[in-house]
Parts: sequence; C-alpha cells; structure tokens
Amino acid sequence: MRAEGEFEQLSLKAPIHEQWTLSANSLIGSTSDGKQWTLYKIPLPGRAISDAYFKLSELEVIEKRLYLQGYFVPHGKDFATWNSIDYSLSLIPENAIGPRTSIRLANGDRPNARELTGERWRDQSKAYFATFGYGGIDLTSVVPGQYELWISGRAGDDVFCRPLRRTLNVSNNSDQNQALLPEVSIIGSCVTRDNFNSSISPYWKSLWRLNDTFYQSSIVSLMSDTVDVPESFVDGLNKHDREVVSRDFSKSFLNELAQTPPDILILDLFADTRFGVIEVGGSWATNNEWKLPNAVGYESLKDNRRVSGSVNEDEFIILFTEGCVKLKEFIAENIPNTRICLNSARNTYIHRGVNTEGGKFSRGEIIRLNKLWDILDDKFVSTFNPVVLDSMPLGIQADSYHQWGPGPVHYEERYYSNFHASLRKQLGMDACFELGH
Repeated sequence: MRAEGEFEQLSLKAPIHEQWTLSANSLIGSTSDGKQWTLYKIPLPGRAISDAYFKLSELEVIEKRLYLQGYFVPHGKDFATWNSIDYSLSLIPENAIGPRTSIRLANGDRPNARELTGERWRDQSKAYFATFGYGGIDLTSVVPGQYELWISGRAGDDVFCRPLRRTLNVSNNSDQNQALLPEVSIIGSCVTRDNFNSSISPYWKSLWRLNDTFYQSSIVSLMSDTVDVPESFVDGLNKHDREVVSRDFSKSFLNELAQTPPDILILDLFADTRFGVIEVGGSWATNNEWKLPNAVGYESLKDNRRVSGSVNEDEFIILFTEGCVKLKEFIAENIPNTRICLNSARNTYIHRGVNTEGGKFSRGEIIRLNKLWDILDDKFVSTFNPVVLDSMPLGIQADSYHQWGPGPVHYEERYYSNFHASLRKQLGMDACFELGH
C-alpha cells in the first residue's frame, strides 16, 4: 500500500498545534501559535524530584474508574491561579507494545500547600492535581495491557514528572487464550484495515483475530454479479493491487463470509465515497482509480459507464441503498449471529508531525467528500442499525510520517489506539481493572 490519490497538498509551515508525549526517557512536546513551531525535549524525570513537593492523597480503582489526587508543588514558585500549572496523567505500556495515553487532569484548591512545602510566604494553593469534578477517569476506553503511571506538571517551560510506582493492569477473560479472541472480518479501506497491521498497531493481536478483508471496494460492487474478465486483464498490476481488483471482480468475499462467519464484521464507506462504480459486462465493479488504470485490460473500459457520488449523486445513492438492502438480506441468511459495526471515519484537512512543515489538503475537496460520506453513513445506519464506531478522537489529523505517506486518511498514532478502545467499549467487552506494584 502507499499514499495514493489526487488530493492537492499545500504548504502549512505552522498549523496551530500543541501535543505532548512521553518517549523513552524524555517528554517530547511540540507547540505552534500559527506562526512558528516550538519543540521541546525534556529528560525525565524533568527537574530533580527534590525540587518539588509530592504527596499522593488518593489512588484507587472503583467500578471501572480511576480516582487520583494529590500535591505536586514545584519549589520556589507561586501557584495562585487555576492556569498557573497544568497536570496530566500518562499511561505507559510496560512492555513498550501498546498505546501511550495522556489524560489531562484538573487543579484542586489546597491553601495548605505552602505549609507542606515550607514556603509559607507563597500562594501555592492551585498546585494540586485531581480528576475533573473528582469524578475519576473512565477506564473502559483503555486497551488491555499493563501500564506504568506517571504524573507530570507543566508551569511555563518548566516540566516536572513523577512516577507513581504503581501499575494499572487492564485485562479481559480471553487474554490467555488466543482461540477465544473475537474474530473480525472487514469490508473497507485502510481506515479500518490499518488497525490490524502490526507495524501500525502492534498490539492488535492481543485483542482480536483477523479473518478476511474485502479491501478498497464498494458495497455496490460486492452485491453485484461476478465480473468475468480474462486473467490477463490484471496484468501490469503489482501483487497487492492484482488481488484487490481480482477480488472486487469475483465477489468471492461473500462465499468466504458464509463459510467462516466472523464474530464481528466492520465496514467503512471510504471506497463508496471516493471511487463509485464502473459498469463492466452488465455488472458493477469498483472504479478504483488508484489501481484499475494500471491494469492492461483497463483500456477496454475507457468508454464504460461510471456512477459516483461526486458526479451523479442521486443515481449512486440509489445503487448504494439497493446494495445495502441486498447485503442485509445476505447477512440475515448466512451470518445472522455476526455483529455489524460501522467505522465512521472521515478525511482530515492537514497532516503534521514533529520536525516537519506539515501540509494541508484541498479543503474544498475534503468538505465535499466528507459530506458525501455523511450521507452514505446515514443510509447504511438506517438500513442496518449497526454498532457505530466514532473512531475520530477530537483534534485528530493525518500524520506526515505515516507508513503509507501523508494522506487524508493516514492518521496520527492515537487514532489507532482510540479505534480499538472504542470498538471494545461499543461492543460492551468487559475488562478487569486493578492497581499493581
């Protein structure tokens, strides 16, 4: 796979941006005011722990929520206002395989802080961390694993970090038995499939088993008759593209589903949104403009009829709706016990990364495609009433350093951890949460 498509990229030297992450023994941060980048690399644990007063007042797990609060007061400074110091909790996987999670914390008001630090002439009352409203942190979105817990405080350019020397253990009943993990099949694109790619989402095999994938192909094509073409039609394509086009023409994925029903079928509508379909031999195939034109047989299709949401929206929506109805009937007859999930991903407007100018995609094109994606998602939901997975965390953008290159659906790392956590939560997959030492 690769970065593909005709999206226009424009220079974006400094998108407004702030992001912090723990990496190895350093806290890495990048901020921008829209004019210039400021990059930080602060060795852990930041300033010496002796330079700050630390006292943990609460750390416990109750009914799938983590409660914590305490004092973390850097010496020699006043903290009299709510924004004078910012706190966050970091969950770092102990085995270095898994998502790193940073959770912003609130400030409490503790006038006695100056008594504890011995700096009675200062107002350090807001140097107290807690969960918002003291309501705890919902752990149901945390991917199973064992995590080190760190507290960090940032006051201007000064950063303090402290390990809590406790671990958060998140497990489920199937962790010890691979055969019991839920089996997943996919009708979709990289917005779904990349979550099951070990180089992008290295911990996925501890959560799921992957069955078959119908990749970069339209539901309209899938539910149409087989397209018969000579084997030589796909000459000129690389191995991956040849397989994608051949499976789109043969519709063999339906037989595979019926023969090995998955526990979960995840669909995304990127291909229907981006490509539309082309008429071939009285049937429909996906008009995959990133692959089909490279096949030697494509020349024979140059005058064939094409229907897409971009050119003839009303006609395509009719075809798409008919395809959804046929797919629903197929599922009811052949895989009635399979959970149907819709991955409601979207195109992003910019790509960014540390130590790069970043860039932006044609905003008008992205708006148009996302609007069509909204319409198709609505049609699918009204037909299937599926589990809808909102896989786009707030503020997510594309990654300039993505494995397939920058593209509107080649996301930053936290998209993939959010996908797995959200899918588990939406499916009601229970996990056990406990604090260890």
